[in-house]
Amino acid sequence: MYGCGAQFLPFARVSRLLGNLCGARVSTGFVHAVVTEATRRLGRFTSHLAALLHLEKVLHVDATSTRLDVGFK
Repeated sequence: MYGCGAQFLPFARVSRLLGNLCGARVSTGFVHAVVTEATRRLGRFTSHLAALLHLEKVLHVDATSTRLDVGFK
């Protein structure tokens, strides 16, 4: 899911990556089925989350770490 959804890798590349990294030989059809199932299961959650975020008056989204006196937190 991460390879296709977050890194935008094609199904065939994710299939090869799983084989190279984990020794798991899977078909592109299997990768497609996993992504499809994850999308189906997360659909209602992501819609609900998006609706809640639209209700917020101020929304700050930043992936940058914040530096504190004792280090990153």
